[in-house]
Amino acid sequence: FLAYVTAYLKANYTVEFMSALRTAELTNPDKMRLYLNECRDMGIEIQRPDVAASHWDFTPTGGRALRFGLGAIKSVGRNGVDSIVSAREEGGPFLSLQDFCERVDWNKVNRRMIENAIKAGALDGLDGHRAQLQAALDAAIDAGQRAHRDRETGQEGLFGGASAEEESPQINLPPLPEWDELTKLAHEKEMLGFYVTGHPLESYRAVIEELGTPQTLELGDLRNSGEVALCGILHSIQRRKNREGRAWASAVLEDRQGSVELLVFANQYEAIQDQLEVDRPVRVTGSMRVEAGASPKVAVDQVTRLSDVRVPLPEQVSITVDLQGGPQEASAVSDRLAELFTQFPGQTDVRLRLQRSQDFRLIYDIASRVHAGRKFRAQVEEICGRGSIEYQV
Repeated sequence: FLAYVTAYLKANYTVEFMSALRTAELTNPDKMRLYLNECRDMGIEIQRPDVAASHWDFTPTGGRALRFGLGAIKSVGRNGVDSIVSAREEGGPFLSLQDFCERVDWNKVNRRMIENAIKAGALDGLDGHRAQLQAALDAAIDAGQRAHRDRETGQEGLFGGASAEEESPQINLPPLPEWDELTKLAHEKEMLGFYVTGHPLESYRAVIEELGTPQTLELGDLRNSGEVALCGILHSIQRRKNREGRAWASAVLEDRQGSVELLVFANQYEAIQDQLEVDRPVRVTGSMRVEAGASPKVAVDQVTRLSDVRVPLPEQVSITVDLQGGPQEASAVSDRLAELFTQFPGQTDVRLRLQRSQDFRLIYDIASRVHAGRKFRAQVEEICGRGSIEYQV
């Protein structure tokens, strides 16, 4: 009965169900990552935490979207979140970082909470970007604590606010450059345990697709000592020494689906050590180490920055088009191929082989040049049949 009710709720109240599920697993990063990916697979938008809209829990926001709860931010306590929500409900939207700091209860909020909220993107709705907000934080806190002391001692204006003469001077945000994308995402990961507004691997999507590497969740199906190549982000790097005094390291490689522990033994460490940097997108090659009752690990042979990976593409592809089906089918295939060539522009030449069994065979080169990657080749075979494409590197 419980399974039936759960399935019913997930099918008919999907966003609400996933919001509750994520709130229930707030302290379990592995399950949170799994549910986050499931939400994205289901077409549910994951919205960043926001002091203008978030509560403690994850909440549906209308349509197919759910909002991160402020409780998911590192070192943000329940009392502090209650203070933020209360100030928002009593006084309306926060107008600026200074306005925010002047309205929250400093008996329940501290500097670390607000700094972490900035890094998590929870104050993105205010004026200024994250680097400016962090730089102006100390001045805003001073103004906020003065306002808080005045409220507690009753030194407010006749109508409940500071008098015109006593209003805090407005803080100007410093003219700083915005954090680059990798820095922003690294802070999100540090504060929330996840990348929310993007992912460091996104800019390498085409390279990863061409490499055809498996996801970490698929490693359980691989055999012990089998060779494997993976793409992901390095973190949790620990450098150690073995009994002989030789250096080695362990690390975690994380992709969009999960993570796996890496072992860099002493005989490989010296050659690889310079490539071991936190938050670096890399391609790792090595061998599986599968032990009963333990999660799979990878003994690393080589680490390569994804920015340095070059996937060779063929100079020419030859596509065989079988015309056995008659003129109408040939016309449909021709239209689909022409559309495909438009979708994948590139530098690879295309040669068509038109043939009808025991009748004729015509070979000619076309003007279109394509990006003949994995997706292109797979779609050609979908249109023309398995084995219909040959390529020359």
